[in-house]
Amino acid sequence: MKLTIAHVLALIVAVALLDVGQTYMNALASKAGAIVLALTVLLLIADIAVACVESFREADQDTCNPHSK
Repeated sequence: MKLTIAHVLALIVAVALLDVGQTYMNALASKAGAIVLALTVLLLIADIAVACVESFREADQDTCNPHSK
């Protein structure tokens, strides 16, 4: 959940920086926005990986002990 929140916040910052860069023709803000956007992609991939690992862990526990529920 923390990665999801970080992803959403980083995405908001990236869009804001890209918008400022485009509005004021500021190359530095545009580059910073692109870097933050790339970081949001990494956060998204990390979030998906963590969710997959947790899902596989839960599935493995259910397979090993089917009467636990």
